[in-house]
Amino acid sequence: MTVSGGKSLVSHNVYVFSLKLNQWRLGEPMLVARYSHRSIAHKNFIFSIGGLGEGQELLSSMERYDSICNVWESMANMPVGVLHPAVAAKDQRLYLFGGEDIMQNPVRLIQVYHISRNTWFKMETRMIKNVCAPAVVLGQRIVIVGGESERRLTALDRNLAPLMEKWVTSRCCSAGRYF
Repeated sequence: MTVSGGKSLVSHNVYVFSLKLNQWRLGEPMLVARYSHRSIAHKNFIFSIGGLGEGQELLSSMERYDSICNVWESMANMPVGVLHPAVAAKDQRLYLFGGEDIMQNPVRLIQVYHISRNTWFKMETRMIKNVCAPAVVLGQRIVIVGGESERRLTALDRNLAPLMEKWVTSRCCSAGRYF
Protein backbone atom coordinates (compact mmCIF):
# COMPACT_ATOMS: atom_id res chain seq x y z
CA MET A 1 0.00 0.00 0.00
CA THR A 2 1.39 3.43 -0.93
CA VAL A 3 0.43 6.81 0.50
CA SER A 4 1.71 10.13 -0.78
CA GLY A 5 1.91 13.52 0.89
CA GLY A 6 0.26 13.79 4.27
CA LYS A 7 -0.63 16.34 6.96
CA SER A 8 -2.05 18.75 4.31
CA LEU A 9 1.47 19.86 3.41
CA VAL A 10 2.82 20.07 -0.10
CA SER A 11 5.33 17.24 -0.36
CA HIS A 12 7.29 15.00 -2.71
CA ASN A 13 7.19 12.23 -0.09
CA VAL A 14 5.60 8.85 -0.66
CA TYR A 15 5.20 6.32 2.13
CA VAL A 16 4.92 2.59 1.52
CA PHE A 17 3.37 0.20 4.04
CA SER A 18 4.59 -3.38 4.11
CA LEU A 19 1.89 -5.83 5.16
CA LYS A 20 4.57 -8.45 5.65
CA LEU A 21 6.69 -6.30 8.02
CA ASN A 22 3.74 -4.29 9.40
CA GLN A 23 5.64 -1.01 9.03
CA TRP A 24 5.92 2.15 6.93
CA ARG A 25 8.99 3.19 4.96
CA LEU A 26 9.83 6.21 2.83
CA GLY A 27 9.40 5.39 -0.87
CA GLU A 28 10.67 6.95 -4.07
CA PRO A 29 9.66 10.68 -4.03
CA MET A 30 7.19 12.08 -6.58
CA LEU A 31 8.57 14.38 -9.28
CA VAL A 32 6.20 17.22 -8.35
CA ALA A 33 5.44 18.24 -4.78
CA ARG A 34 1.66 18.15 -4.32
CA TYR A 35 -1.14 17.60 -1.86
CA SER A 36 -4.91 17.29 -2.02
CA HIS A 37 -4.40 15.21 -5.16
CA ARG A 38 -5.98 11.97 -6.30
CA SER A 39 -4.13 8.71 -6.70
CA ILE A 40 -5.24 5.50 -8.34
CA ALA A 41 -3.59 2.17 -9.06
CA HIS A 42 -3.80 0.35 -12.39
CA LYS A 43 -1.79 -2.83 -12.95
CA ASN A 44 1.78 -2.08 -11.75
CA PHE A 45 1.33 1.72 -11.87
CA ILE A 46 0.18 4.26 -9.33
CA PHE A 47 -1.01 7.55 -10.85
CA SER A 48 -0.86 10.84 -8.88
CA ILE A 49 -3.22 13.33 -10.46
CA GLY A 50 -3.57 17.10 -9.99
CA GLY A 51 -3.75 18.61 -6.52
CA LEU A 52 -2.18 21.77 -5.19
CA GLY A 53 1.47 22.66 -5.80
CA GLU A 54 4.11 24.41 -3.72
CA GLY A 55 2.69 27.87 -4.50
CA GLN A 56 -0.89 26.71 -3.74
CA GLU A 57 -1.51 26.65 -7.51
CA LEU A 58 -3.92 24.16 -9.01
CA LEU A 59 -1.95 21.46 -10.81
CA SER A 60 -3.10 19.86 -14.04
CA SER A 61 -0.06 17.59 -14.10
CA MET A 62 -0.03 13.83 -13.67
CA GLU A 63 2.77 11.42 -12.93
CA ARG A 64 2.90 7.69 -12.49
CA TYR A 65 4.98 5.36 -10.40
CA ASP A 66 6.15 2.09 -11.91
CA SER A 67 6.32 -0.36 -9.01
CA ILE A 68 8.46 -2.81 -11.00
CA CYS A 69 11.17 -0.30 -11.96
CA ASN A 70 10.76 1.87 -8.81
CA VAL A 71 10.61 5.09 -10.83
CA TRP A 72 8.22 8.04 -11.29
CA GLU A 73 7.60 9.53 -14.74
CA SER A 74 5.65 12.57 -15.97
CA MET A 75 2.58 11.85 -18.06
CA ALA A 76 0.31 14.07 -20.18
CA ASN A 77 -1.43 16.93 -18.34
CA MET A 78 -5.18 16.91 -17.70
CA PRO A 79 -7.16 19.23 -20.01
CA VAL A 80 -8.56 21.01 -16.92
CA GLY A 81 -6.94 20.97 -13.50
CA VAL A 82 -9.46 20.06 -10.77
CA LEU A 83 -9.46 19.22 -7.07
CA HIS A 84 -11.29 16.28 -5.49
CA PRO A 85 -12.73 14.50 -8.56
CA ALA A 86 -14.05 10.96 -8.36
CA VAL A 87 -11.49 8.68 -10.06
CA ALA A 88 -11.81 5.17 -11.49
CA ALA A 89 -9.68 2.96 -13.75
CA LYS A 90 -11.28 0.70 -16.36
CA ASP A 91 -10.19 -0.81 -19.69
CA GLN A 92 -6.88 1.05 -20.13
CA ARG A 93 -8.52 4.35 -19.16
CA LEU A 94 -8.63 6.59 -16.11
CA TYR A 95 -11.91 8.45 -15.57
CA LEU A 96 -12.04 11.70 -13.59
CA PHE A 97 -15.55 12.86 -12.72
CA GLY A 98 -16.27 16.44 -11.67
CA GLY A 99 -14.25 17.99 -8.89
CA GLU A 100 -13.83 21.66 -8.16
CA ASP A 101 -11.75 24.55 -9.41
CA ILE A 102 -9.38 26.66 -7.29
CA MET A 103 -12.33 28.83 -6.13
CA GLN A 104 -14.19 25.69 -4.95
CA ASN A 105 -16.77 25.87 -7.74
CA PRO A 106 -18.00 22.48 -8.99
CA VAL A 107 -16.63 21.48 -12.40
CA ARG A 108 -19.05 19.70 -14.74
CA LEU A 109 -16.61 17.54 -16.68
CA ILE A 110 -15.63 13.97 -17.30
CA GLN A 111 -11.94 13.77 -18.19
CA VAL A 112 -10.70 10.50 -19.66
CA TYR A 113 -7.06 9.45 -19.87
CA HIS A 114 -6.02 6.65 -22.24
CA ILE A 115 -3.15 4.91 -20.45
CA SER A 116 -1.34 3.27 -23.39
CA ARG A 117 -1.69 6.36 -25.63
CA ASN A 118 -0.82 8.91 -22.89
CA THR A 119 -3.64 11.19 -24.10
CA TRP A 120 -6.63 12.92 -22.49
CA PHE A 121 -10.02 14.00 -23.75
CA LYS A 122 -12.84 15.74 -21.93
CA MET A 123 -16.60 15.64 -22.09
CA GLU A 124 -18.76 18.39 -20.67
CA THR A 125 -21.89 17.14 -18.98
CA ARG A 126 -24.76 18.48 -16.87
CA MET A 127 -24.99 15.13 -15.03
CA ILE A 128 -21.72 15.57 -13.12
CA LYS A 129 -21.62 17.99 -10.23
CA ASN A 130 -19.81 16.24 -7.44
CA VAL A 131 -16.87 16.88 -5.15
CA CYS A 132 -15.09 14.45 -2.81
CA ALA A 133 -16.98 11.38 -4.02
CA PRO A 134 -15.52 7.89 -4.20
CA ALA A 135 -15.75 5.94 -7.47
CA VAL A 136 -15.57 2.19 -7.98
CA VAL A 137 -15.80 -0.20 -10.93
CA LEU A 138 -18.57 -2.79 -10.53
CA GLY A 139 -18.78 -5.14 -13.50
CA GLN A 140 -19.17 -3.00 -16.61
CA ARG A 141 -20.15 0.14 -14.67
CA ILE A 142 -18.39 2.89 -12.80
CA VAL A 143 -20.36 3.90 -9.73
CA ILE A 144 -19.92 7.23 -7.94
CA VAL A 145 -21.50 7.17 -4.51
CA GLY A 146 -22.40 10.26 -2.50
CA GLY A 147 -19.92 13.08 -2.30
CA GLU A 148 -20.41 16.73 -1.66
CA SER A 149 -22.58 18.61 -4.15
CA GLU A 150 -23.03 22.35 -3.70
CA ARG A 151 -21.73 21.96 -0.14
CA ARG A 152 -24.34 19.39 0.89
CA LEU A 153 -23.91 15.65 1.06
CA THR A 154 -25.90 13.55 -1.36
CA ALA A 155 -27.14 9.98 -1.30
CA LEU A 156 -27.29 9.33 -5.03
CA ASP A 157 -25.13 7.08 -7.09
CA ARG A 158 -24.28 7.83 -10.68
CA ASN A 159 -23.50 4.96 -12.99
CA LEU A 160 -21.51 5.26 -16.20
CA ALA A 161 -21.54 2.34 -18.55
CA PRO A 162 -18.41 3.29 -20.55
CA LEU A 163 -19.32 1.16 -23.55
CA MET A 164 -22.78 2.75 -23.78
CA GLU A 165 -21.61 6.28 -22.78
CA LYS A 166 -24.81 6.62 -20.80
CA TRP A 167 -25.45 7.95 -17.28
CA VAL A 168 -28.08 6.57 -14.95
CA THR A 169 -28.92 8.29 -11.66
CA SER A 170 -30.55 6.18 -9.01
CA ARG A 171 -31.48 6.51 -5.35
CA CYS A 172 -29.19 4.14 -3.43
CA CYS A 173 -29.78 4.95 0.21
CA SER A 174 -32.22 6.91 2.34
CA ALA A 175 -29.76 9.17 4.17
CA GLY A 176 -26.79 11.31 3.21
CA ARG A 177 -23.22 10.07 3.51
CA TYR A 178 -20.99 11.59 6.10
CA PHE A 179 -17.21 11.56 5.79
